[in-house]
Amino acid sequence: MNMLKIAVVGANGITGKEMIELLSFHPQVETIYAISRSPLPFNLQQKFKMNPKIELSSNLNLDADLLMLCIPSDESEIYLEQNKNY
Repeated sequence: MNMLKIAVVGANGITGKEMIELLSFHPQVETIYAISRSPLPFNLQQKFKMNPKIELSSNLNLDADLLMLCIPSDESEIYLEQNKNY
């Protein structure tokens, strides 16, 4: 069984937080990169730091197998264009 490393863009939003929560319980997920362009609230940082699967990051230069965009749809295309070398 291959273990997955997943990058979640938009970790500070409602969808991103829920996705990270769900992925943290998945048995095939090894690492979750929680990516947010704005600083995470302290309580959310502490919650994420308590889970050994979750790594906080502000950029996309990561060794992820899967990228999940949990940002508004009108921002997704722009985000992908800006990070097309990923």
